[in-house]
Amino acid sequence: MSPIHRIAGAVLCTAAFASITPAALALPPVGDDPIIHCPKGYVLVDDVCVKLPPPPPSISPVVTLGTPRQTVDTAAVRVTGRATDGDQPSAALTVQVRVDGVLVRTLTANQPDPPVATPNARAAAIPPPTLPGHTYDVTVPAPATAQTVCVTAVNVGSGSNTTVCRAVDQVAEFVGHSIGYDLDHLQITDASLESLDHLSQTNSSNLQQSTTMSGEKTFTDTQSWTNTSTLKMTLSGGVKIPLISDFKVSVEGSKSWTKNGSTTNTTKFAWSQPILVPAHSKIVASIAVTKTTLTVPYILSGEYVYRSGYSVAGTSGGTFTGVNSHDLEVTIDQFDLDGTPAAKPAPQPQASLLAGA
Repeated sequence: MSPIHRIAGAVLCTAAFASITPAALALPPVGDDPIIHCPKGYVLVDDVCVKLPPPPPSISPVVTLGTPRQTVDTAAVRVTGRATDGDQPSAALTVQVRVDGVLVRTLTANQPDPPVATPNARAAAIPPPTLPGHTYDVTVPAPATAQTVCVTAVNVGSGSNTTVCRAVDQVAEFVGHSIGYDLDHLQITDASLESLDHLSQTNSSNLQQSTTMSGEKTFTDTQSWTNTSTLKMTLSGGVKIPLISDFKVSVEGSKSWTKNGSTTNTTKFAWSQPILVPAHSKIVASIAVTKTTLTVPYILSGEYVYRSGYSVAGTSGGTFTGVNSHDLEVTIDQFDLDGTPAAKPAPQPQASLLAGA
């Protein structure tokens, strides 16, 4: 073999060896086991890839929340629902109530569950509720503007807490159907006589004289109803009002009721009173009407209407205040000329007209 052929052969052998050396180095030494890599979800057990079992199920509480409904005084919200956990089905869960994100109450959902009726069963066959149950029913304080209630059932097993939220059903208005007055607690806060006519006449002669007091006047009286509720309130139809006549209270008339509003009514008084002035005497006569201010608690009966359309019967109270002009009176006094009251006053004629309308 020529030198050239020997060199070429050496080059070929060197290249072939170089090409197989990396693969040879990657193999385990002769006599060692090969390295086994298991795919995701498998584990190597005795040189065998074994599939891992699935993790145990995670069970979180199941919680329900009924419509959170504002109380009719708009100062609280009633919250109802049910909470259970499959990890401990018989356990009464702890429940947290939040209003607009603020924790307002922590309680245990342990009230009786409603009985489950069996189809076609007699009512007497329905079993009574047993304690402890899994429901909750609580009224929590809340501002009138509260928007959202969230209830969290605290987990007792493998899962995590569960929270549900619902919008607050707010009271929209009160619709009244009738009004009643508590006359047993009527109070008269002011009463006075308002003069309509006055006469002072002296007769120094030896003959009896006569005259007549006559006239008319109209009074405008006001009535109002106060109510501290912030709700819109209406009352359809006319309402009666407490009035005083003959110094007795009656409820009559027909007025339009307006919350924190007022109404008026007019009363016309007319009079014609003959007056006799005996000889050597003085007559002082006056005609007056009594003006009385009275206050009476009242109760509206109707229903509270919610934004959802739900309604509930209820009442709303306040105070009625009325000014009442009533009972026209005539006073006739006779005096001697020296100003002393007459020992035997002369009888006076009855008024020919003395009325209020």
